[in-house]
Amino acid sequence: MKQSTYGDGTLYQRKDGRWEYKVKIGEKLNGDPDYKSFYSRDKTGRKAKEQYRAWLQEKEAQKIETVQTVERWATTWLEDYRKGKGSAGNYKNYEIYVNKHILPHIGKLYMGDVRQVHIERLFTAEKDLSNSALNYIKICLRGIFKSGKKNHLCLDDPTEDVTPPWHDKKLPEYYTKTEVSIIKQYAATDPDGFLALGLLYSGCRISELCALTWSDYNDGVLHVCKAATRSDEEGMKYSIADTTKSKKPRDVVLNPEGQAFFDDLPHGSLYIFSSSKSFLSPDLYRRRYYRFLDRINTPSENATEAQCKKYPLVRKLSPHKCRHTYGTLLLNSCHNIRTVQDQLGHARISTTEIYTHTDLTSRRADVRKLKY
Repeated sequence: MKQSTYGDGTLYQRKDGRWEYKVKIGEKLNGDPDYKSFYSRDKTGRKAKEQYRAWLQEKEAQKIETVQTVERWATTWLEDYRKGKGSAGNYKNYEIYVNKHILPHIGKLYMGDVRQVHIERLFTAEKDLSNSALNYIKICLRGIFKSGKKNHLCLDDPTEDVTPPWHDKKLPEYYTKTEVSIIKQYAATDPDGFLALGLLYSGCRISELCALTWSDYNDGVLHVCKAATRSDEEGMKYSIADTTKSKKPRDVVLNPEGQAFFDDLPHGSLYIFSSSKSFLSPDLYRRRYYRFLDRINTPSENATEAQCKKYPLVRKLSPHKCRHTYGTLLLNSCHNIRTVQDQLGHARISTTEIYTHTDLTSRRADVRKLKY
């Protein structure tokens, strides 16, 4: 095999007669050199070199401009740095927070002109968002400007040393025992009521319930090891992932009432909560759950004025609040935080501790037990 050094690379004649012009074009993420090869079947390998020069000209034409607005670079960051690099659901969230909460404030500024004060003002304007939303904004901003700095679009990262206006953690919102009784009463005759009961009896996330198959259920125990996750960046399709949010499988032990509920569910599909013989998507599960609550809170046409004043009968809490309800009422019943942690699948006990709150009525009852 003939070999000679030419310009930026090395020219080889391969055993199959082709010429290969191999050029170092950069470094890989692990630090190893990154090579690209160009091939030709002429007598001298000249055409392989010409392919390399054409490739260089094309790359130069596509070269990132040194002056770009935040809006333009944010689009590049989403497309080249985030798309396909994680879950489709996360990408969808990044896209939402960039377009709705970052670009309206600094999108028209050039990357090199953004200062810390602009980031501070952005967070001040968005201070009413939840801690989770503020954290997404922080992640997006750091990604945009960190990558921008590496691509020489800005000298400094203006997001450094800027902290979002975090809120104090709120106590978890949950259904009262009275509301749970009303939900159970109406669920007995409502076509969508079983979806609310599935959440309340198991304490599972919607994504976990949607992925449950009948083989995951045995004698009052749910083996939670999968989750329904978004499978495309548009956020419209779902697939079953072989892991849960906590990345660890767990067994959820049902109480006798919960076991009776799951035992009585129809076995018409592979999945416990199914739709057209496939799994029920979290979006459809959520919509049917809310429709059920709307029906609970709609008085009948024959209801008297006095009866109408009692509505709504239950608060319209999110499906995730059913998980909060389960955790709170379970802890109040068993007083064992480790049991609650294992049932809910929390990786850290500090997460479970949000359910250790007590209301004034419970505190009064407990304090009365104090004797000197």
